[in-house]
Amino acid sequence: ARIVTAHDPESGLGYGAHWWTLPNEARSLAACGYEGQYIMVIPQRDLVLVRLGKTPAEKRNKVVNSLISIIDTFPTRAETFQPT
Repeated sequence: ARIVTAHDPESGLGYGAHWWTLPNEARSLAACGYEGQYIMVIPQRDLVLVRLGKTPAEKRNKVVNSLISIIDTFPTRAETFQPT
């Protein structure tokens, strides 16, 4: 699923095997469901984000931007690594 077979120039998302990839999150996967439902898997941040809800299409970009803001609050593994 992480092999991008198509690219959406409007959103910047990659697509492969029925999953999207987030452009700024290494090894990420995202499933985009009906009317604004999302599952986002971000291994680099040890994070799975699920959004259930119904959002009109014209407001969907605002929802996605909010989800990305939530993701950004979690540190990446490199940021939390403490060498001994």
